[in-house]
This record gives sequence, structure tokens and C-alpha cells, in this order.
Amino acid sequence: MKLSHKLLIVLLFLFITANFFSEVVYSKSYTIDSVHIRGWIQSNGDLLVNEKFTYTFDGEFDTISRSIHQEHHEGIEYFEVYELKQNDVEIGFISFADLVPLTVEQDYTTYNASYPIKDTTKSFLFVYKLKNAVKTYETYSDLTVPFFGTGYNHDKDIHNVTIDFVFPEAIEPKDYRAFFHSREGNVVEKGEELVRYYTPVSKMYNLTETRLLFPSSIMTNQEKRKAPYPLEDVILTETNQLEQRSSKLVHLQIYEKGLGLVLILLGFTLFMLTFWRVLGKIKRSKSSTDLLSMDPLLLYVIQKRGRLTKGALLAGLFSLVENGKASVILQAVTNRFFKDPKSPNETLHFTLLAKKKDLTPTEQRLVSWTFTYRKTPSSSFNLTELAGATHKEKEGRKNMKRYSSKVKLLKEQEKQWFDEVLNEAKSAKLINDRAYQLARLGIPILLYISIIFAFSYDLQPTTSIGLYGVVAGALLILGWVQAEKRWPSILFLLTTFYSIGEIYSEGVAVKLFLLTLISTILFYFTPRHSLSLKAREIKGQINCFKKELLLFDTYHLTEENLDRFLVRILLFYLKRKRNKWVTESFSQKEVSSSSPLLHLVLTDQDPFEFLALSWKWSVPPGSSSDGSGGFYSSGGDGGGGAGAD
Repeated sequence: MKLSHKLLIVLLFLFITANFFSEVVYSKSYTIDSVHIRGWIQSNGDLLVNEKFTYTFDGEFDTISRSIHQEHHEGIEYFEVYELKQNDVEIGFISFADLVPLTVEQDYTTYNASYPIKDTTKSFLFVYKLKNAVKTYETYSDLTVPFFGTGYNHDKDIHNVTIDFVFPEAIEPKDYRAFFHSREGNVVEKGEELVRYYTPVSKMYNLTETRLLFPSSIMTNQEKRKAPYPLEDVILTETNQLEQRSSKLVHLQIYEKGLGLVLILLGFTLFMLTFWRVLGKIKRSKSSTDLLSMDPLLLYVIQKRGRLTKGALLAGLFSLVENGKASVILQAVTNRFFKDPKSPNETLHFTLLAKKKDLTPTEQRLVSWTFTYRKTPSSSFNLTELAGATHKEKEGRKNMKRYSSKVKLLKEQEKQWFDEVLNEAKSAKLINDRAYQLARLGIPILLYISIIFAFSYDLQPTTSIGLYGVVAGALLILGWVQAEKRWPSILFLLTTFYSIGEIYSEGVAVKLFLLTLISTILFYFTPRHSLSLKAREIKGQINCFKKELLLFDTYHLTEENLDRFLVRILLFYLKRKRNKWVTESFSQKEVSSSSPLLHLVLTDQDPFEFLALSWKWSVPPGSSSDGSGGFYSSGGDGGGGAGAD
């Protein structure tokens, strides 16, 4: 992957996750500043509920809404909404003179009341009755109310939540147990007539649920059934849940410290990787004369760090030429290409000089898909024989199916050959992919495990843990199986970034964000292949060659050196720069040479570039060329929520 592509991917992640630390500005918004809920337990098992919601509106709204959970009761007998004339009236002390009734419309579990409002703070009263909300047994009564659940209806943080329950008659505090299923909530008051819960915030999509276990003797008008579980077991279960919650919060603190250590380690790794790459660029050889005697395919692998580009075929074929196993001459293109304005007029014709037994396995692989290999050792081929569609044929969509099949096969054969080239370079200990494989396998696993543990310790709902586990896990595996594709790893990282926003603990969320960001940089900036010390010395000579190009004296280049020299210019330089230098150096000089490369450069022809373009033009519309590189809260009706529109 090119450096510009890597930077683009990282910048894309930064853009998508920028809102993680900043507040998004909308044309309108609202907050729920406080909620006071009071439920009167009826002796027949019903629960009469009054809820005072105080909103601050920024912008224009015309509806307020409240969603009611459907669990632990047998229906909602009625639902009423009132405007409170004064925001400071206390629930339980509200008279009808303080109320203005609003029209209510029901939409399944949500109740909507029309109320045009703009840029103000306003309180409303919701009044409803839950039928048989109390489960009464022979030995105890159970009241469980998930006021704000984990579903999509609870999509807003609700601040300063106070929940009261009033018993039908006085009960000694020691005779009942109160439990609060809330991240930060606690039971703050236990009296004979009233029990009070409080939480500073009910986070969106997080459960805020109360549970009361009290004597069934006060439920005088409700039929008593046999208890499914003994009271002692129910209390033990709730106690264990509280202990687990406390334990997870302790583990969360330890986990946050561990994330800090991992961040330091990854930051150091990133620093060393950057330092090593900068050092490799600074370290230069004092001479580049040895390059002319080195195999051009070896130089290409080192220069490109094992990346397959259009220059690979150039290097491979001229490796045969420089080793005396093939020859090359200029040849005019056939009529199909001559009629195309974007095709070169001349191309290269290669003739195989060596017998099959004299070729290395890698060279045999190259010959098998480039040369038309015959029994005689003079097998030859024209470079345009490998071409796909011309630009003119692409515009006219002529023979595209045939060209597409041909190019697909050629690209597969080219990749198989180049894989063998890389294996040879690895065997010679010039390059290795250990760092890349560690990054490709280790970094996604580290992020995946980190998010799973964070969700667990952060008391996230089981559905959130499962959703991330399944989706991210599938993308993780897909990224390993299809390592040549970029999209699985990109989606995995985007899913991870999105999931971090669901974490409640700010310290953990910030550290996970930094961990994911650094990991993303490491993932995309770790080169696919690292160079050995020997290869880095050769890379230094290449850098020296590129730096000192203008210092070369063209009068001292022999015909043999000129061919080798031009091959390296074609491999190491951008087309515009190399063509300019060759034109300025040779067009006004008398150089006796039959070099086909010199003629092509002087006449601004590049058959290898045209070959690459023809392969690109042969790709059918709607499909993509072969990629390289590579290694997403929803819920059902889990509880109520309140909102505005």
C-alpha cells in the first residue's frame, strides 16, 4: 500500500472519530436535567406512578414522549401527560391547579404529547398505572421496575434521577430489601413508608431498574401464589450481583492501569519503527557503482520492499537479459495497437537464449507465462502479446470478456511468480515479514480482547458484548482469510472506534481510543517486508544512485553499461524525472548504442506502462482490480425512555 493511501486511511479514522472527544452541534437539541419518579404501591398489586421530567430545549420542538417498559406488569391502565405551570413544584405535593392536561397519542409502547416549545427549560408530569406490577407470593412480594432500559427508546442520558416507592402501610426497614440495578445508583433512604433510590445519571442504553422485596402481608387485596424461589435465594442472587458489580468496577480500575502500560509499550514500538525507517533513509552508501552489476530483480525487491507493481515484470525480464539468458530488441506494434492513439508505436521483443534446465525455478515460472515456450531454445514473445484491451477497445467495449479472462489469468500467474521471487529473497535473508505478520495478527487480537474486557468490566449489557463479539470477530477472521483485501480490516477498526464510544468510563474510553489509534498507525505503517542489514546496505546504494544521477558522465557509459543504467533509471525514478534527465543527457550527444530502452525513453514510449494500463482497461465495469494491503447499538424493547421531537 502506498504511503499516501496509508495516510488517507488514518486521516479517515481521525475524521470519523473526531466527534468522540467533542460535542456535536445540531440545529436543535435537548437535555433531561432531572427526573423525580414516585410510585404508590396499591394493596391489589397495581403501581400508580407519577413522574416529573425537567427538560432544557435548545431549538424548536413540538412533541414530548415517554416509552414504558412492557416487563413485570400486565398492562398500562391509563397514561396522562400534564404541563407543570411551575417547574419548582415537588412531586407528591402537586395539585390540579398546577397542571395543564395535554393530548396524548399512543404508538405501541411510546406515548406522545403535542406541545410546541422553543429555547426554554420546562417540566412535565407523566401519570400512569401499571396493573399487577407487584408479584405477591405466600412468603414475600416482589416489585421490579425497569424504568429506563437498554433499548433504543433510552437513547438519551437522563440526569439526577430520584425514584421513590410508597408502601400501602408502614413497614419496618429491617423487614424489606431494596436493590438498585444502576451503574452509579444507590438506595439513599429506607423508611417505614418510603424507600428512595438515586443516581446522578442514567446513561443511554444502560439499565436503570429498581427491585423491592417486602412482606406480602401488606398486599391485602392481592391473591398470593406459591413462590418460585425462596426469599433467601432471591436475596442471595441480588447480593451476589452487587458483589460482582463491585468486583468488576475494581477490575475496571486495574484494567485502566494495564491499558496505560500497553499504551506506553505501543508508543515506544511506534517510535522505534519510525526511528528505524528514518535511520534507513539517512544511512547512505558512499558509492553506487555496484548497482550496475547487481541483479535488477533483486534491486527491485529491495527498492519496493517486496511490493508487486508494474516494475516487477520489467525487472524480471531484464534480469534474464543481463544474465545472458534472453535478448531484447525493438519491434513495431501490430495493427491493433498501432490504430490506438494511447498505444506506443514500438514495443520490446524478448528472445529466450537459455535452455530450460539452465533456468532457476523462479525464472522457469516467469518464462512459463510470458514466453510462448517451444521445444527450441529460441522461444520469443512480444510484450504486447500480454496486453489486454486497448483504450479504443475499452471505449467501444470490444472483446472485453475475452480480455478480462486473459488479464485475470495473467495477473494470477504474475502473483504466483512474484511469490516465488519473495520466497527466494527470504531464503537469502534479504527481506522478512515477521514484523508485518505480528502486526497483522497481534494488533487486531489485542484490540478485540481489549474491547471485550472493557465492555465486561464497564458493566455493558450482554447484548452489546455479544454484538461486538460476533461482528468484530467475523471481520477479524475475514481479515486473516482474505489478507489481500483492505475492507475487512477497515470495517473492523471502524467497528472498534464506534464501540469505544459506548464505554461509560471516560478514562478507559480515552485510553482505548489512543490504543486503537496507535494500533491503526502501526497496522498500516508496518511495512509488509523488512530489510535485513545486507539489504539495507544495497538500499543505501540505491539512494546514492538516485541522489547522484545528475553527476553521471554519459561519455563514460559503454553500450552494456547504458542498458543496465537505463533499466535502473526506469526502476527507481518517476517517469517525468527520468525522461527529462535522459532527454537532456542524450538527445544532444552522439551515443553509439543499439539500446532499445534509450530509444523508447527518448521517444516518450513506455510499453510496460501501457501493459499495466491495458490490464486496467480490461477490468469489467462494476468490478475492481486486484487489491492489496489488508489485513459497526441496537436493541428491542428493553425498557422505557423519554424524549422530544
